[in-house]
Amino acid sequence: MQMNLERMLLQYRKRSGRRQITSLSDADAILDFNEATEKMDGWAEGRGIETTASYASVENKREFALPDDFLAPIQAKYLDHPPLEKTSWEWIRNTSFQTSIGEPSCYALFGSKLIVEPAIGSAAKAMALAANISKTAESLTLTYDAANDFISSGRGLIDSEVIAWQHHALSGSIVTLSLLERGLENTRAVAHTSGATLTQRELELLYYAKGQEFICAPDPATGKIVLASSGSVNVGDHNYLWTFYDPDSNRESLAHRFGTLTIASGTQTVQFTELADDADDAGWQKRIYRSLVGTTSPYYLVTTLDSGTTSYNDDNVDSFISSNDTWNANLCMTNYASQFHEIMVNLAAAIRLRELKRFDEYDRLQNEAYAEFML
Repeated sequence: MQMNLERMLLQYRKRSGRRQITSLSDADAILDFNEATEKMDGWAEGRGIETTASYASVENKREFALPDDFLAPIQAKYLDHPPLEKTSWEWIRNTSFQTSIGEPSCYALFGSKLIVEPAIGSAAKAMALAANISKTAESLTLTYDAANDFISSGRGLIDSEVIAWQHHALSGSIVTLSLLERGLENTRAVAHTSGATLTQRELELLYYAKGQEFICAPDPATGKIVLASSGSVNVGDHNYLWTFYDPDSNRESLAHRFGTLTIASGTQTVQFTELADDADDAGWQKRIYRSLVGTTSPYYLVTTLDSGTTSYNDDNVDSFISSNDTWNANLCMTNYASQFHEIMVNLAAAIRLRELKRFDEYDRLQNEAYAEFML
């Protein structure tokens, strides 16, 4: 259930046992919420985000490492079969099934391991790219190998990138995978060359992840930008922006855009000055992005500056930055209120975990204030 922040705070006031305090500010409500979530056993702000981890099959293997951000399972699947049945490690250990091999039918958790039963009886399938793909490609082609053909929709690893596809088509000796999702599971979308191996990941774990602590991002100061002589920035129109960047959470502030800047021959260095640190927190790094000549998006990362550095000269040709990370507005932190909204929505998934049986551990504030959001 998606609700706007105003309505959430209204419901919070009504259900938190503080109805009589009509002057409770939004900031106080947010503070109360954060203090309460910190008291939940093993929980923290922002936990409960649904995400997926995938694994390539290894013959006779039954144990796989859980992700570092694992909180609790939702379901596990093998290939395109129905979800595996969740059981206990004790049951697997105490049955004769633990020596069997084949297609998994159930799974259990033990320590930091995901354990499937029976053990997977075959190695992961793999095929080779039939043509180069760019880092933004939404489809790819593979050289068909009947013994290693993939499922109609799934995930796989190519070089160091995890991708997912939603459609599979065979024509002659070519398999086309389309409707791709790129750079999944904390990997980066990059270009890949013909002949690179795509290895299917047969086992998928959908789980609730521990969220990163949400923090208030500063707003970037205006800064100044001027052209200087010499340099190699491509002649033509470019667009620049800069942000504050938190390397621990890999999140950024809202961007300050400089608008369109026209580069002329002979003045191909762009000088940035007065990129001021945040007055309340000087620990933030800064990132400068620009579009390629004649375009308005995407914005490619030019440089990352340490806290305390307030100037930079950009004299880079487009080809030098065109393989860098791009600015993603969806990863921007705005202000604490909007982060509170995100926490509330994401906790809807976390508190829905009946198997954790933690409702008895919640105080009345959680039971009353959030239960209606979680159903």
